[in-house]
Amino acid sequence: MAARGKHIRMAASARMAAIHAVEVYNRPTAEFRIQNYIMLMIVAWNRLILAMLHVQIGDRYYEKDGRKYIRIDGEKKVWSLDCCLKEVEDLSHETIENLKFFIKLR
Repeated sequence: MAARGKHIRMAASARMAAIHAVEVYNRPTAEFRIQNYIMLMIVAWNRLILAMLHVQIGDRYYEKDGRKYIRIDGEKKVWSLDCCLKEVEDLSHETIENLKFFIKLR
């Protein structure tokens, strides 16, 4: 049951990141609107795909020497969006290509 709850929380945080991205983009007085939109949408997609992968194969973290996790400030380093895209099978080719373009803009 704990695993089910985790992917639901991850999907909810992905949704909130996407909502914030749209809010920032639609705010005419915000500085760096496009840059913030791109960054938040990458975070949203990353969280969403990590939630999908969590259901299919469990948590995804970068490993060092195949047995230890890479840590940043004491936390395990989770896969980036480009690593997630290599593993996910539920997205269309067009969606994956658009996300790769987003990654390049970042």
